[in-house]
Amino acid sequence: MICIIPARGGSTRLPNKNVLQLDGLPVIAHVIRTAKDSNTFDQIIVSTDDSSIAETALMHGADILMRSEKTSGDVSETSVLREVMSYYLSDTYCRLYPFAALLTAERIISTSQFIKAYDAVMECQVYGHPPQRAFTMHGYAQPQYAHMRTQEIPKLYHDAGTLRWFTPESLTIPLPMQRIKWCEVSEIEAQDVDTADDFEMLRAKYFWSKR
Repeated sequence: MICIIPARGGSTRLPNKNVLQLDGLPVIAHVIRTAKDSNTFDQIIVSTDDSSIAETALMHGADILMRSEKTSGDVSETSVLREVMSYYLSDTYCRLYPFAALLTAERIISTSQFIKAYDAVMECQVYGHPPQRAFTMHGYAQPQYAHMRTQEIPKLYHDAGTLRWFTPESLTIPLPMQRIKWCEVSEIEAQDVDTADDFEMLRAKYFWSKR
Protein backbone atom coordinates (compact mmCIF):
# COMPACT_ATOMS: atom_id res chain seq x y z
CA MET A 1 0.00 0.00 0.00
CA ILE A 2 1.26 3.45 -0.89
CA CYS A 3 0.31 6.74 0.75
CA ILE A 4 0.19 9.84 -1.47
CA ILE A 5 0.14 13.31 0.10
CA PRO A 6 -0.47 15.95 -2.60
CA ALA A 7 0.94 19.26 -1.35
CA ARG A 8 1.32 22.06 -3.85
CA GLY A 9 2.90 25.32 -2.83
CA GLY A 10 0.71 27.88 -4.53
CA SER A 11 -2.41 28.21 -2.37
CA THR A 12 -3.88 31.66 -3.06
CA ARG A 13 -6.47 31.90 -0.27
CA LEU A 14 -4.06 30.75 2.46
CA PRO A 15 -0.42 31.03 1.35
CA ASN A 16 1.93 28.25 2.55
CA LYS A 17 -0.94 26.49 4.28
CA ASN A 18 0.73 23.08 4.10
CA VAL A 19 3.69 24.17 6.23
CA LEU A 20 1.96 26.49 8.68
CA GLN A 21 2.96 25.78 12.26
CA LEU A 22 0.68 23.66 14.42
CA ASP A 23 1.86 22.79 17.92
CA GLY A 24 5.49 23.40 16.99
CA LEU A 25 5.49 21.44 13.71
CA PRO A 26 4.51 22.18 10.11
CA VAL A 27 0.99 20.86 9.64
CA ILE A 28 2.10 18.41 6.92
CA ALA A 29 4.54 16.87 9.42
CA HIS A 30 1.61 15.81 11.61
CA VAL A 31 0.06 14.01 8.65
CA ILE A 32 3.31 12.24 7.74
CA ARG A 33 3.77 11.11 11.34
CA THR A 34 0.21 9.77 11.49
CA ALA A 35 0.74 7.85 8.26
CA LYS A 36 3.95 6.37 9.67
CA ASP A 37 2.31 5.52 13.00
CA SER A 38 -0.38 3.52 11.21
CA ASN A 39 2.26 0.99 10.03
CA THR A 40 0.06 0.54 6.97
CA PHE A 41 2.13 1.87 4.08
CA ASP A 42 5.12 0.56 2.19
CA GLN A 43 5.97 4.13 1.17
CA ILE A 44 4.75 7.62 1.98
CA ILE A 45 5.11 9.93 -1.04
CA VAL A 46 4.69 13.69 -0.92
CA SER A 47 3.94 15.10 -4.36
CA THR A 48 4.87 18.77 -4.49
CA ASP A 49 6.06 21.60 -6.68
CA ASP A 50 7.54 23.53 -3.76
CA SER A 51 11.09 23.09 -2.45
CA SER A 52 10.26 24.17 1.11
CA ILE A 53 7.47 21.59 1.32
CA ALA A 54 9.82 18.97 -0.10
CA GLU A 55 12.49 19.80 2.47
CA THR A 56 9.96 19.64 5.31
CA ALA A 57 8.57 16.32 4.13
CA LEU A 58 12.03 14.76 3.80
CA MET A 59 12.93 15.95 7.27
CA HIS A 60 9.95 14.09 8.72
CA GLY A 61 10.48 10.83 6.89
CA ALA A 62 8.51 10.96 3.65
CA ASP A 63 9.78 10.36 0.13
CA ILE A 64 9.42 13.15 -2.41
CA LEU A 65 8.22 13.32 -5.98
CA MET A 66 8.72 16.76 -7.48
CA ARG A 67 5.92 17.45 -9.89
CA SER A 68 6.45 17.82 -13.59
CA GLU A 69 5.56 21.05 -15.33
CA LYS A 70 2.29 19.43 -16.39
CA THR A 71 1.15 18.78 -12.83
CA SER A 72 2.57 21.89 -11.13
CA GLY A 73 0.20 24.55 -9.96
CA ASP A 74 -3.56 24.28 -9.55
CA VAL A 75 -4.35 21.09 -11.48
CA SER A 76 -6.77 18.26 -10.89
CA GLU A 77 -6.04 15.85 -8.07
CA THR A 78 -6.50 12.93 -10.45
CA SER A 79 -3.63 14.16 -12.63
CA VAL A 80 -1.36 14.40 -9.61
CA LEU A 81 -2.30 10.94 -8.36
CA ARG A 82 -1.74 9.40 -11.77
CA GLU A 83 1.71 10.94 -12.01
CA VAL A 84 2.70 9.45 -8.66
CA MET A 85 1.22 6.09 -9.63
CA SER A 86 3.36 6.04 -12.78
CA TYR A 87 6.47 5.97 -10.55
CA TYR A 88 5.21 3.97 -7.57
CA LEU A 89 3.22 0.86 -8.46
CA SER A 90 0.71 -0.68 -6.09
CA ASP A 91 -2.72 -2.27 -6.17
CA THR A 92 -3.94 0.04 -3.39
CA TYR A 93 -3.31 3.70 -2.65
CA CYS A 94 -4.41 6.15 0.01
CA ARG A 95 -4.47 9.89 -0.56
CA LEU A 96 -4.05 11.96 2.59
CA TYR A 97 -4.48 15.71 2.54
CA PRO A 98 -1.47 17.61 3.94
CA PHE A 99 -3.62 19.54 6.42
CA ALA A 100 -5.48 16.48 7.81
CA ALA A 101 -3.80 16.88 11.20
CA LEU A 102 -6.85 15.58 13.07
CA LEU A 103 -6.65 12.22 11.33
CA THR A 104 -5.51 9.31 13.50
CA ALA A 105 -3.55 6.17 12.75
CA GLU A 106 -6.52 4.16 14.01
CA ARG A 107 -8.82 5.71 11.40
CA ILE A 108 -6.33 4.97 8.63
CA ILE A 109 -6.24 1.34 9.73
CA SER A 110 -9.99 0.96 10.21
CA THR A 111 -10.92 2.48 6.84
CA SER A 112 -8.35 0.41 4.96
CA GLN A 113 -10.33 -2.79 5.52
CA PHE A 114 -13.12 -1.69 3.18
CA ILE A 115 -11.17 -0.98 -0.01
CA LYS A 116 -11.33 -4.55 -1.31
CA ALA A 117 -15.12 -4.29 -1.56
CA TYR A 118 -15.38 -0.73 -2.93
CA ASP A 119 -13.88 1.56 -5.55
CA ALA A 120 -13.03 4.12 -2.88
CA VAL A 121 -13.24 4.67 0.87
CA MET A 122 -13.59 8.21 2.20
CA GLU A 123 -14.52 9.97 5.41
CA CYS A 124 -17.49 12.30 5.57
CA GLN A 125 -19.20 14.73 7.93
CA VAL A 126 -22.82 15.76 8.19
CA TYR A 127 -23.55 19.40 7.34
CA GLY A 128 -23.91 21.31 10.59
CA HIS A 129 -26.98 23.15 9.32
CA PRO A 130 -29.19 21.64 6.60
CA PRO A 131 -28.15 23.18 3.26
CA GLN A 132 -31.74 22.69 2.10
CA ARG A 133 -32.55 25.76 4.21
CA ALA A 134 -30.22 27.98 2.17
CA PHE A 135 -31.58 31.25 0.84
CA THR A 136 -30.59 34.32 -1.10
CA MET A 137 -31.69 37.84 -0.28
CA HIS A 138 -34.55 37.18 -2.70
CA GLY A 139 -35.95 34.10 -1.03
CA TYR A 140 -35.39 30.48 -0.09
CA ALA A 141 -33.60 28.30 -2.62
CA GLN A 142 -35.89 25.37 -1.69
CA PRO A 143 -39.10 26.86 -0.21
CA GLN A 144 -40.51 23.43 0.66
CA TYR A 145 -38.03 23.20 3.53
CA ALA A 146 -38.57 26.70 4.93
CA HIS A 147 -41.11 25.67 7.58
CA MET A 148 -39.70 22.25 8.42
CA ARG A 149 -37.91 21.69 11.69
CA THR A 150 -34.23 21.09 11.06
CA GLN A 151 -34.37 17.65 12.71
CA GLU A 152 -37.00 16.61 10.15
CA ILE A 153 -34.91 17.55 7.12
CA PRO A 154 -32.93 14.63 5.58
CA LYS A 155 -29.25 14.75 6.52
CA LEU A 156 -26.74 15.63 3.82
CA TYR A 157 -23.03 14.96 4.08
CA HIS A 158 -19.78 16.32 2.63
CA ASP A 159 -16.27 14.96 2.14
CA ALA A 160 -14.35 15.44 5.39
CA GLY A 161 -11.14 16.38 3.57
CA THR A 162 -8.98 13.71 5.19
CA LEU A 163 -8.34 10.47 3.31
CA ARG A 164 -9.31 8.57 0.22
CA TRP A 165 -8.48 4.93 -0.35
CA PHE A 166 -8.60 3.98 -4.01
CA THR A 167 -7.37 1.50 -6.59
CA PRO A 168 -5.77 2.31 -9.96
CA GLU A 169 -8.88 1.02 -11.73
CA SER A 170 -11.17 3.35 -9.79
CA LEU A 171 -9.54 6.46 -11.25
CA THR A 172 -11.00 5.51 -14.63
CA ILE A 173 -14.52 5.74 -13.19
CA PRO A 174 -16.19 9.15 -12.71
CA LEU A 175 -16.47 9.81 -8.98
CA PRO A 176 -20.32 9.96 -8.89
CA MET A 177 -20.40 6.48 -10.45
CA GLN A 178 -17.93 4.89 -8.04
CA ARG A 179 -18.95 2.49 -5.28
CA ILE A 180 -17.81 4.57 -2.31
CA LYS A 181 -17.76 3.47 1.31
CA TRP A 182 -18.43 6.59 3.36
CA CYS A 183 -17.18 6.55 6.95
CA GLU A 184 -18.76 9.28 9.06
CA VAL A 185 -16.63 11.26 11.50
CA SER A 186 -17.74 13.95 13.89
CA GLU A 187 -17.33 17.69 13.42
CA ILE A 188 -14.45 17.69 15.89
CA GLU A 189 -12.51 14.96 14.05
CA ALA A 190 -11.81 16.75 10.77
CA GLN A 191 -11.39 20.25 9.37
CA ASP A 192 -11.00 21.23 5.74
CA VAL A 193 -8.59 24.15 5.35
CA ASP A 194 -8.93 26.80 2.67
CA THR A 195 -8.78 30.06 4.62
CA ALA A 196 -7.10 31.54 7.67
CA ASP A 197 -10.32 31.07 9.64
CA ASP A 198 -10.33 27.39 8.67
CA PHE A 199 -6.80 27.01 9.98
CA GLU A 200 -7.71 28.64 13.28
CA MET A 201 -10.61 26.19 13.55
CA LEU A 202 -8.17 23.33 12.85
CA ARG A 203 -5.89 24.65 15.57
CA ALA A 204 -8.77 24.85 18.08
CA LYS A 205 -9.95 21.32 17.29
CA TYR A 206 -6.40 19.98 17.47
CA PHE A 207 -5.74 21.35 20.93
CA TRP A 208 -9.21 20.28 22.10
CA SER A 209 -8.40 16.73 21.00
CA LYS A 210 -5.16 16.80 23.02
CA ARG A 211 -6.85 17.71 26.31
